[in-house]
Amino acid sequence: MLRAIIDDSLPNGDLRLLALLAGSLIALACFGTVIGALQVAVTSRVGQAIMHDLRVRVYAHLQSLSLGFFTTTRTGEVQSRIASDIGGLQALAPTPPAS
Repeated sequence: MLRAIIDDSLPNGDLRLLALLAGSLIALACFGTVIGALQVAVTSRVGQAIMHDLRVRVYAHLQSLSLGFFTTTRTGEVQSRIASDIGGLQALAPTPPAS
């Protein structure tokens, strides 16, 4: 389209063709922006859903452990391990865009 603007509409002084081609370029840019925003929204939603599911499963697993596990293991170690592991995975999951 840019070639058509430079080679056809400008040398011939065809303002109608120039407006049509320029409008098409603007429309394509807007379409690309909308597609990019949708991609970010979907990726963010999927990533956050995965992280939520992971946290729920970890919590359920911790509740299913015996009391003996918690008496022999220091609480700080468990919390540190959970925070480290989930934090590492959260770094991979996309964050929602700022509002």
